Formats: sequence, structure tokens, C-alpha cells
Amino acid sequence: MSQLNYNVNMDVAFEGMLADSGKIDALSKITEGASLEFGLGCALGTSDNQVAPLAAIADKFAGVVIHRHREEGELGDKVSVSVLRKGRIYVKVETDVQKGDAAFVRAVAVDPERAGAFRNSADGTDTIDLTGKAEFVTSALAGELAVLDINLP
Repeated sequence: MSQLNYNVNMDVAFEGMLADSGKIDALSKITEGASLEFGLGCALGTSDNQVAPLAAIADKFAGVVIHRHREEGELGDKVSVSVLRKGRIYVKVETDVQKGDAAFVRAVAVDPERAGAFRNSADGTDTIDLTGKAEFVTSALAGELAVLDINLP
């Protein structure tokens, strides 16, 4: 049977989508534990080749999980992922952000917050300051997509 319904306008972007074709630095890693999602920040895992969900502000920020079309939603344990360390990526923001704002990533999350989500200000002791390592290059309202420029050493 042929397709009878289709979208005339495609979404502009989605979480974890690379924002342009510029130079990137991404590492291949294996997930440690569940609940990592595309477009969220992640922490270094217990092994050199692993990344894990952020859980504490003492965690070492590893980068942002790049979207792949093979899986959707929450990723399981021991799944191969690409983690962006340098480049531009679409992320869903927790707060209204402006172009040029420094980025903070949520490490401690209480429902409905998401560990690894990005914002432009500290939230008590629940976020990791990425000033000098990441900034927003587009403006967006809370809950919308913004382009994050990340440049980790």
C-alpha cells in the first residue's frame, strides 16, 4: 500500500544532531549503565573506553552524545556511542538562552530534570560550569533546541 500521509515541513533539527559540517572531534565510547540519551552531556566512565550518565558535580564531563539514526530515546548499557568534544550540536535547553551565553550542564537531576541537560546559569550545586569550554551560538526558549559550541581540551 502506498503512503497516504506525510509531513510537508520537516523538523529543523533534533537533540544530538550535529549543527553543521564544520570540523569536529568525537570519540567512540561504550555506555556504562542506562539512561544516556542523544544530545545530553555525559561523564567519563570507570574504564577509558566508557561514558556514563552524569550523577554528581564531581563527575568529569566527557562531552555530548551525538545522535545516530540506529536507535531512538534512552540508550542501554554497553552501547557504542560517539561523544562530541569539539564542534557544534543541537541540545534542548532547560532555561532561556541567548547567543554567547556560557553553558552549564546538569549533573544532579530530580524528576522532571534530566542529567546531562544544558542551561545558561548555575542551579545551586547541581550543575557543572562549562565556561570557557562551551557556549550557546543561537538563542532559544526553555525546552527548545539551541546550538551549543563545545571545545573541550
